[in-house]
Amino acid sequence: MTSVEKAVELITAQQTEQYALGPVWCVGEQLKDMLQNDEDAAALVVKDLEQDSMGIAECEKKIHDFARDNGGFCGPKDADRIIRKFYGIENTHSPAPAESAARRKKISVTDFL
Repeated sequence: MTSVEKAVELITAQQTEQYALGPVWCVGEQLKDMLQNDEDAAALVVKDLEQDSMGIAECEKKIHDFARDNGGFCGPKDADRIIRKFYGIENTHSPAPAESAARRKKISVTDFL
């Protein structure tokens, strides 16, 4: 089982204890999305999720606190940042497809000759 699969399994198990589509459940979904192509981040998150104080409910409390301090709102970029900081995966995310080397390569007319 890969780290991503294990992380998704642990997150899903924690989600079943929560109200479906509630804030904690949504944090779990966002975290699963973040980990889909990042084995290194998933490995870190697995270690955290196995601890009592590092579950998705505790992470959601951080987002809730941020929202409370900012007029009741936490946007997607802030939630992403808070989740990454909570699990210590700020610098592990893979580049987005648009940032890949293949997409950045400049094309010249001579490439088609």
